Amino acid sequence: MNNMNRPILFIAFLFVSLTAFAQVDCSDDSGLIHCGVTGTIADDGTETCFPLNVPILWPAQIDTLFGLLDVGVNLTHHQTSQLDIELVTPSMNRVLLSEGNGAGANMNYTVFTQNALSGIDNAANTNPYNGSYFPDENLGNANNGQLAVGLWQVCITDNVAGDNPGDAELLDWWVKFGDNPAPPFIPILPVCNTNVTVGCACPDGGTNCFLLPDIVIPYSVVSDPNRYTEEVGTLRVTTATSNIGYGALEFRGSGQWFCGEEPAEILDICDDGSPAQQLVYQRVYKRLDGFTVDHQDFPAGTMFHHAELGHDHPHIDQWAQNTLRIKGLSEDPREWPVVGEGVKISFCAENTLACTEANGFCESDSVNIDIVDLPNAYHGGPYACNADIQGVSVGYSDVYNQTLAGQEIIFSYNQCNGKYYVVSEFDPDSIFWESNENNNVTIWEVELQLQQNCCVTDFQWSQVDAPGSVVQFLDRSQAIPETWVWDFGDGNFSSEQFPLHTYDAPGTYNVTLSTNTSFGCNNFRMMTVEVDSMIVDIAAYNILEGVEMKVGPNPFSGSSAVQFELVEQGAYAFDLYDMSGRKVQSIASIKNYASGMHRIEFDLAETGVFMLVMTDGKASASQRVLSF
Repeated sequence: MNNMNRPILFIAFLFVSLTAFAQVDCSDDSGLIHCGVTGTIADDGTETCFPLNVPILWPAQIDTLFGLLDVGVNLTHHQTSQLDIELVTPSMNRVLLSEGNGAGANMNYTVFTQNALSGIDNAANTNPYNGSYFPDENLGNANNGQLAVGLWQVCITDNVAGDNPGDAELLDWWVKFGDNPAPPFIPILPVCNTNVTVGCACPDGGTNCFLLPDIVIPYSVVSDPNRYTEEVGTLRVTTATSNIGYGALEFRGSGQWFCGEEPAEILDICDDGSPAQQLVYQRVYKRLDGFTVDHQDFPAGTMFHHAELGHDHPHIDQWAQNTLRIKGLSEDPREWPVVGEGVKISFCAENTLACTEANGFCESDSVNIDIVDLPNAYHGGPYACNADIQGVSVGYSDVYNQTLAGQEIIFSYNQCNGKYYVVSEFDPDSIFWESNENNNVTIWEVELQLQQNCCVTDFQWSQVDAPGSVVQFLDRSQAIPETWVWDFGDGNFSSEQFPLHTYDAPGTYNVTLSTNTSFGCNNFRMMTVEVDSMIVDIAAYNILEGVEMKVGPNPFSGSSAVQFELVEQGAYAFDLYDMSGRKVQSIASIKNYASGMHRIEFDLAETGVFMLVMTDGKASASQRVLSF
């Protein structure tokens, strides 16, 4: 009932009479009624609190648009005038429902609401109060913008200790939420949801921003052995995509259908035999000064529509992809050699579960994030697999179990047992708008055990475009070995997986790689390598980008150091040239350096002006130095 009904007294009374006597339906699937724990009310003058957990509610913050409507109790006590009953909200606000009210026994499904005709203290009202009544304090004070998801309590104090004949029992209690609730008499907190964004936080701390999602694939979840299953020629994996950003990842159907670029109707079959696809938009919400809420819709492409009976909803294509790989030289696992490949999964975007610190579904940088710790927690809606709106709210994860279609990685039936890596990537085609596209990939190790008992040793090599005879060797063995022994054919050896070797002279060398896997499989591969002597024109190099290099001290006498920072891994050489272009000294021959800061010290006996050149064989960075 809302305030508009109050003048119609007969209708209001009839509505109360028909509803308040009924037992509350705690199995209500609307998500608007939540029931609490019951038990004995203490008879010693102390407060007894009974908990109620609201696990999910949309919107999650309650205010004057959507909030708490009713609180109901069903209790036995020989004299309710001895009882004080308070509601405690998740933010620890207290609302007094009844303070010493009544003149007899029991409260039989008594509803406290601001949409009542009178309070319990009215002399015309008697126990057991089968009906709706005003609470002693404004129930609307709970609707102050607080987060309603969490722990609610009803706390009852029996103020006359020791006279209870053992009949004090809370049998039922519940809270009910809905539209147009009573407003608070206390200041309202700023709200952050899809209807009001004035209370949303911006990443930079400002007041104007896009509320972008940020999707991660939690390592501890997808790498859990209980969440993947190996079969011959197949690995079935779980994909969890979790939103730790500042806004919902939301999609809306346009109602526009296409076969390729040609307009079509919803049930049309295209010339290639495929069904027509719907144009889908990604909605990105904004926080803007002076606006209650704002958003912008971006085309996300045409998507498959699941028209099967009982479904009738779009799938969000190119959502994620899983691949089985062996390790490569690059720091980016998406560049590693592929052994087995899964399809680019089409997802029905929905809130599968809320992230907690315990379940680890919002894991990022090895930290398990709880939904309540995210700045705009619960921003979004009750997203489910439906035809109109889909998405993943802030602090929620969309989970596709290993048993579902599209979750299989297919590889050869002749695949060897042993160690590999699964690379899981969200949005492999970079279609969707989000705040950080650098955390969309999760890599985890898996050991195949149901395939062939074998091992294949293999490698590739290439001469590096740098002065001298430098060769990069790349292990391509399957499964990934535990040990490597390289014989470069010139009397030198290495135990690295991807060694970079400099030959003293050009020529033909027989290179052998011997490997051993975790299954105890030993093998080797020999290959003939033709090495030339590379002469590189430094002046022809392009400028080396993504590198910061400096020499210090400069000027110097006798010794100095080159310090450089890399954004990503790379192989570099460092040389000193005089001003005529003559190579004076090699500071460091070409080798691999990880991303980050590095420092190489060097000595120089000659005096004069020189150029210190850092090169990867294709581009260079240089700095003039003075030795005195």
